[in-house]
Amino acid sequence: MEIKRLNSAKSIYSAFKEHCNSNPEKVLFCFPRSGNDIFETRNEVLLKVKALAATLQSKGVTSGSRVGIISNTRAEWIIADLAILSLGAVSVSVYQSLLAADIAYILFDAEVTHLFIENSEQLNKIKELISKSWDIVATEDREATTKQFSFDSIISFEKIENNEGLDDIINFNDACSKNENIISKDNIERSALASLVYTSGTTGPPKGVIQTHENHLSNVRQVMESGLIINGASIFLFLPLAHSFARLMAYIAVTNNISLVLPEVSDPKNSKLNPALLLRDMAHSNCEIIPIVPRFLEKIKDQLESQATKNTVTALMLRLALSKYGFLVPFIKSKIKKKIFGEKFKYAVSGGAKLGASINSFFHNLGITILEGYGLTETVVATNACTLKYNKIGSVGKVLASDILIKIFEDGEIAYKGPNISSGYLGRPTATRKSFTEDGWFLTGDLGRVDEEGYLYVEGRKKEIIVTSGGKKIAPLPIEEKINNSPYISQSVLFGDGMKYLVVLITINKEYAKNCLKLNNQDLENPSECAALVKEISAHIDRINAELASFETIKKFHIANQDPSVENSMLTPSMKIKRNAVAEAFKKELEALY
Repeated sequence: MEIKRLNSAKSIYSAFKEHCNSNPEKVLFCFPRSGNDIFETRNEVLLKVKALAATLQSKGVTSGSRVGIISNTRAEWIIADLAILSLGAVSVSVYQSLLAADIAYILFDAEVTHLFIENSEQLNKIKELISKSWDIVATEDREATTKQFSFDSIISFEKIENNEGLDDIINFNDACSKNENIISKDNIERSALASLVYTSGTTGPPKGVIQTHENHLSNVRQVMESGLIINGASIFLFLPLAHSFARLMAYIAVTNNISLVLPEVSDPKNSKLNPALLLRDMAHSNCEIIPIVPRFLEKIKDQLESQATKNTVTALMLRLALSKYGFLVPFIKSKIKKKIFGEKFKYAVSGGAKLGASINSFFHNLGITILEGYGLTETVVATNACTLKYNKIGSVGKVLASDILIKIFEDGEIAYKGPNISSGYLGRPTATRKSFTEDGWFLTGDLGRVDEEGYLYVEGRKKEIIVTSGGKKIAPLPIEEKINNSPYISQSVLFGDGMKYLVVLITINKEYAKNCLKLNNQDLENPSECAALVKEISAHIDRINAELASFETIKKFHIANQDPSVENSMLTPSMKIKRNAVAEAFKKELEALY
């Protein structure tokens, strides 16, 4: 029934409304609170969306208006998005972690006229935007310019500076929302623009990906057809809704019989996640399904390996579980899984970046199922995924549905056709032409292969291929995965483009290294000068080199004293490595290796 509804719905909002009207008392949102969980039914959420839509309409939002959302993941984000879409307007998602200068480019490019912001942290950024003129960089189709910002309306999710919060606005307009005629929501075409999501901008100015109602509804249907998400399940959603992966999960929930459990807002004044509270909420959520990104899994793996090095009973149990020996192992594994992911947890869905096979195998050996998927902002969103029925560690699974067509070109580039594929980039015809073949295949920029059973293996980014001065071409991702398969190592980034040989920048799992090698704070602050640590890393690199072709071998390495992160601008908000930023941050260290 839901598949038919997804195929016939004119818009994301109409699919949501029809589902709510058929299942008004079923829970949509759950907020885990110690001993006192809070629930909201579909009917309650629908009324909030209608009330907020009435407010937006009164502020001048109409069909085609561009409305920005700058916030961490929370129920208000989804309510705001649905209210925007109900009017035929366009939601423009902005990562809450971006600086004012980055936000300026997106809001200018998308021509945003109205804003939702989360709290005072985001308001301060908007005040900064409004206070002066901003230089907007050129694109291949537009000259550089300057912009003085102003907005027709700004609505905050939290109460700030004597302004009403979103709940106050919704409650005030609740009576207005009963009048269906004030909201022109039934004349939206499936082909209409629904959202603009911006690429990370690692190789130039971010590009606004055109995402239609048809794109989103098709992908929700494709995911549900694949069996990746079990209808009737609950999903713990903490990934940023500015990213298309999390947005897909939200749309799946609001149009199907699936509930969303959302983490507690740790601080109403800022948008930063509190890792300890997030882990608490994740375990307490008791969700069957948890969407996740590889970096989060890597951090959990690092913590487990570090804890196992301690001289405690808990550490002994962990060592038993990791060693896979002993009659207590199944019991211990079950306890570990429940402590991290919750009592009812069935599996996690990993997306947003490539998950190393060794990381997936680590969790598999603990009895924890990670289903890896693949997709891009431009494929809106998922194209491939492993499922409980069809799962191969190391692959990103088969295509989700028969109307997603995949092709591997002669140079190894992965390409797609399908109703979920974006038509291109806002105001960037040159970039759009470069991303599509003449016969309509979208070129992902990723390299991969499909095995005889239809499983896709992603082997790196085409633009990240290292070409040595000797002309040898090397994909860094498979080698980095091998390097990262050490409990001492947190991250690795390979370099060598235009040079005689490869070098690697490494960051360490400090807690593990400290416990195993008895390191002090001085060693951890200057890891590249710690003889014991250098010896361990060197031996690990030697073992990897023995498995590689001579031109792929790593000749030198440097142990950095800080991990790439969103805060230091070496990770994108979706947790992908920004190689150029890493190279710039450690320019002297890399030059010294040559």
